[in-house]
Amino acid sequence: MPLKTSKLKTRDPLLSALLYAGLFIANVDVVDADATEPFAGLSGKWSGGGSIILTKGTTERLRCEATYVVGRGGENLDLTLRCASGSYHFDLRIGLTDTAGSVLGNWSEASQNAGGGISGTNSKGLI
Repeated sequence: MPLKTSKLKTRDPLLSALLYAGLFIANVDVVDADATEPFAGLSGKWSGGGSIILTKGTTERLRCEATYVVGRGGENLDLTLRCASGSYHFDLRIGLTDTAGSVLGNWSEASQNAGGGISGTNSKGLI
């Protein structure tokens, strides 16, 4: 995937990670992918940067690297997103499964010991 640049402005670094992941998943057009292989076009790696505003009000540059791994005939997507600034880092993992356009999965972030569920739709090649 091409280099992406963004200026995320949030006081919660974990929210920034989720936003980064969401930006790159939601903005990927998978129209060319077969309906039975909804994540087939997403395999690969990307890196990019932006800035983050920390709770104390300071702004730091943020660098991220992501790896997308597609499995089970294109129905599963595993995303690993690692980001770091001068004083903060996070390691986000997302696992998604598409079943007939219904996208379900889980996310976890190791440094904050946080996690949760994800749900959405894959319609007309857009997630």
